[in-house]
Amino acid sequence: RISILMIACIALSLSSSDSNSVCPDPRFLCPGKATCCIGPSGSWGCCPYAAATCCEDGLHCCPFGMTCSGSFCMHSSQNNSMEALDQLPAQQISE
Repeated sequence: RISILMIACIALSLSSSDSNSVCPDPRFLCPGKATCCIGPSGSWGCCPYAAATCCEDGLHCCPFGMTCSGSFCMHSSQNNSMEALDQLPAQQISE
């Protein structure tokens, strides 16, 4: 029988840095297909959506196809919105 711990270890070993998104500043990366966004102080943040829209405030982001409106994401072709997500700090790659 395969234990849950063994499955987790296999999954972790299969995920490599190749699956990360390198930011425009190559010293930083975001996990998986997360989108790199520039923060208000010039630091890099990660939006957990692929091809996300980075909000101008540098703190929030929206899924692809939505636009930022304050702390909300608006869908351009539909009359609906959702709360924007907070960006997470990008991981600095050790040199």
